[in-house]
Amino acid sequence: MSDYEVSDKLKLVSALYVEDDENIRESLSKTLRRKLKHLYIAKDGKEGLSLFLEHRPSLVITDISMPVMNGLEMSELIKEHDKDVQIIITTAYDDVSYLLRAIEIGVNQYVFKPISIQKLFKAIGKCIEMVFLEEKIRRQNTLIQNVLNFQSNMVIVTDGHELTRCNESFLNCLGVKNLNEFYKAHDSIGELFVKESGFIFNVENSNWLDFLLNRRDKKYKVKMYNNQRSENLIYLLKVNPLPESDNQYIISFTDITQLEWERKDLELQSITDPLTQIYNRLKFDNALEKELSRVRRYGVDLSLIMFDIDYFKKLNDTFGHLTGDAVLIGITQLVSQKIRALDVFARWGGEEFMVLLPETNLKGAIKMAEKLRGIIEEETFEKTGKVTCSFGVTCYKEDESFDSFTGRVDTAMYQAKEEGRNRVITIQPDEKSG
Repeated sequence: MSDYEVSDKLKLVSALYVEDDENIRESLSKTLRRKLKHLYIAKDGKEGLSLFLEHRPSLVITDISMPVMNGLEMSELIKEHDKDVQIIITTAYDDVSYLLRAIEIGVNQYVFKPISIQKLFKAIGKCIEMVFLEEKIRRQNTLIQNVLNFQSNMVIVTDGHELTRCNESFLNCLGVKNLNEFYKAHDSIGELFVKESGFIFNVENSNWLDFLLNRRDKKYKVKMYNNQRSENLIYLLKVNPLPESDNQYIISFTDITQLEWERKDLELQSITDPLTQIYNRLKFDNALEKELSRVRRYGVDLSLIMFDIDYFKKLNDTFGHLTGDAVLIGITQLVSQKIRALDVFARWGGEEFMVLLPETNLKGAIKMAEKLRGIIEEETFEKTGKVTCSFGVTCYKEDESFDSFTGRVDTAMYQAKEEGRNRVITIQPDEKSG
């Protein structure tokens, strides 16, 4: 910065001058007043601190040795209130301990007495450069923060461990006023991520951001704990490197919670029977194919139950379809309460149902079928009274096809109907009847 630029910018600067020697204070004050926008004058550190707190000048020029409160004590207190203020000390001491103390406090420049006006303004010029540089940085930071706050999405700047910036949407979502308050409650943002399959989350000795950066061609979601709402929120993440930074990244969080709910609802509708709310045939077919692959690979047991409501057409004709629907719903509720969580229960079509039993041999499947037959027979349905079902049971044969497996259980069920209904018929592999 040239002498002309310094002189021009001095007119924009307010300064505090503290000096206990009246002659020096009066002499130098006249010179400083001609150059500076505002000059506040104090005769000791206590008065100087009071003036600083009242007017907040960007530059402080102070002697060290003064009564009541010396210059270093005052400077330390001033720095506690404003770490960016520029401080020049004037001193007759060249004691190293004083200078080291001044450096610890954060004093920016020092000028030895007797004061050379040329050296003083050279020191002021350096401080002015810093004042305007810091002001430029503050303006840039304010602009950046305003841009971040303009985004409705949550936006953070981070290296994956520590947050250096965030916008108001982020703070509002977490119910905190600033990052300091955030860090009082959390060590990092990663600890807010729910550990769930299909989502990004923190893994011990790993950085979740590294996972994102190594797979930038894909979209990733995160589920976050939320203090303000009862449910966790789901966000789509987008990451970009911060310009001119080696390890800082801008990450936006787009709230897709509602979209995820709608997607899951549509997905559930596509695999759910609308009347009974159990799985439909499409879901059952997919589940059976998956289990067949597992059985072929690991050699575990797999059994299948198929049952049909006896005389269901007559029931519909007699009592009406609404009553028939109520029976279908009632039976599925009874069965759902008795099967295991890993079993797959589905409406195969009309009044026919399938129960797929992974890791279950034929003996276990027969026992389950008899239990289900019994609870249905014991139930009394509104309007219709007693209702029964016919059951077919079989187990998987090594290397057989989907159609062979389901065809055999279908044969067993129809055999149960032919033999009088309300019974369980078993057909083992390689048998025609059982």
